Amino acid sequence: MANDNPQDAAPEAGAGQVLSEGNARKGGGTLGRIWHFSSMFPWTLLLIAIALVLEVFTENIRGTTIDYTMVVVAAVVLVIEVAKSADIKMVRFIVDLVAAIVALIVATALLTYYITTTGKVPAFYHWVVAGVLVIDAILSPAISFATALRNMALGD
Repeated sequence: MANDNPQDAAPEAGAGQVLSEGNARKGGGTLGRIWHFSSMFPWTLLLIAIALVLEVFTENIRGTTIDYTMVVVAAVVLVIEVAKSADIKMVRFIVDLVAAIVALIVATALLTYYITTTGKVPAFYHWVVAGVLVIDAILSPAISFATALRNMALGD
């Protein structure tokens, strides 16, 4: 016989965690802690910081292993950001949205500064990082919205 009383139903905690009696969170192990950290960390800002450090501390990385490594790091950050957007807790969504907007502003300012002060054309990895930031700013809210609709049984 199914229990129709929502107060008696087992609550869900998400991210590999389980609510025990008294609604105290019990850890979901190492994977749960890693996911909790990665879902709150603004990976796009880290991507900008890495690109900035590479630009400041290296002479020319065009066509080097570091250049291609940066493209791979950008792809990994994009995958993490898209996976994060499926978690629709309000605080995480707002943090992710604000981080995406700040990342777009910072990246635009840095690219503009780079072009106007050095007179050089940005390298391939500059454009990849900028593309990842734009894709993140567009996809993350869209995926969160679609997940929310699906969870409320309103979407397709």
